[in-house]
Amino acid sequence: MTKHKPGLDDFVLDFFKAHPTLQDISFEFETITPALIATLDKRHLPSLKSFGLFGDDRIMDDASVQQLIHACAWLETLEIEIRREEDRREKQNADLYQERKTIMESMPTTRLRNLSIDLHCPFQEAVTLVPLLRKSPLLQELCIRSSPGNNTSVSIAAALREEGCCPELKTLTIEQEGIPDNELAELVNACTNSLCLSKSYESPLTRATFDKVHRDLKSLTVISKACGPLTACSLTQDCAQSLVVLDIGQYKFIYLGNFITLVSNLLGLQKLFVGNIYFVSLAQGGKNSLVNALETPWVCRDLKCLDFHLFWSNAKESFSDDDSGSEGDGLRRYTTAKSTGGSDTDDMTDLADFRSRCLDCFWDRVAELGNLRYLSYKSKEFPLLPRPRNSVFYLDRLRSLKKIQTLHIDFDILGVKEAAWILLYWPDLSRITGLEREHAEMCPCRSRSSTWICTRPLEEGEGMTVLKTGRPWIILD
Repeated sequence: MTKHKPGLDDFVLDFFKAHPTLQDISFEFETITPALIATLDKRHLPSLKSFGLFGDDRIMDDASVQQLIHACAWLETLEIEIRREEDRREKQNADLYQERKTIMESMPTTRLRNLSIDLHCPFQEAVTLVPLLRKSPLLQELCIRSSPGNNTSVSIAAALREEGCCPELKTLTIEQEGIPDNELAELVNACTNSLCLSKSYESPLTRATFDKVHRDLKSLTVISKACGPLTACSLTQDCAQSLVVLDIGQYKFIYLGNFITLVSNLLGLQKLFVGNIYFVSLAQGGKNSLVNALETPWVCRDLKCLDFHLFWSNAKESFSDDDSGSEGDGLRRYTTAKSTGGSDTDDMTDLADFRSRCLDCFWDRVAELGNLRYLSYKSKEFPLLPRPRNSVFYLDRLRSLKKIQTLHIDFDILGVKEAAWILLYWPDLSRITGLEREHAEMCPCRSRSSTWICTRPLEEGEGMTVLKTGRPWIILD
């Protein structure tokens, strides 16, 4: 990415004129001039396919951004990111709103196939983004980044339900901290149905009608706070057959029940990235509901990539989907609402047995994913490579994953028995990432009140030696 500074307009324009075969341009602008916008005309850069704009709203006003979009309407890819001062407050009157909206509505139909837009301004999003979507019939990939509190998703959902608005949309990325579960669910539904069936069609739904109104959303990425039940249900109802990639790895948490809803309905899923999967043993139905959820079959048998974390809590209560507090506050509320039942050794033993049963059941479901190529797992509580050494533990339940090629495991150290197990049962494994970089040993310390942890490099570990000897080409990093 090149940074364009004031005073260099002539240099930049001359450079463009000297290189008419440029296909991709990405700039960090400090100002936008009419001459620069005019240069983006197809006559000057006939081979241009992609343009990226990164700037500051103190310099780039609404009109400049809209002029730039007009100039880039003939491109395939457009990326706009406007940094916004936090202390600024938008003060726009109704006349200006209508004027800006009319400008966008009058622009010609675009040829955009990929659009990534981050305006960080409710006014700009309303008058620029929504009309732009209506003018982009070829759009296949859409990435929207919004500030917390913006309700642009409601307007976007309404636009996407209109006939002819982005009918080819296949990939959606939503990056908005704290977007409500109901709004995200509506957006997912709108991305798969270009018309509201209940209002637009009174006659029985035929296959031809369904094809007309239905989009096959292939990929969804959401960066927000939590995956709620409404979003999970919307995904399974509207994308059960079509969704191939689901990335909610940036979510701070997802309840086990919502996770099970996804994997038990998304038949075509091939890549799944999730954040912390929360096992809550005493919430909403207690132990029986948790066991029943874990015994539900996973239908995504063609899954090739799985990335997840595990977290267990004995809390009576849990995060609410609309919890507006910070992650730390929510976690404290979540983990401090403990059971008031007995705390003797028998209770602890029962809980340990129940937890072990649940985790065994969960890993049994993972073991059924015979087409898995990539597995990423993170959990300090329940390491895949267990301690103490020489106990295969959960790993031994995954013998059926013969096609595994890459394994990422945080917080783990490879032992001799695990290395031998990998050589025997995972013949295609060629890379392991995330292993602890040092092997820790407990040694006596000169201080009476503590122990001394000495370390030696990971490469010197016996497990690593066994693995490298048996499979010299394997990558360990």
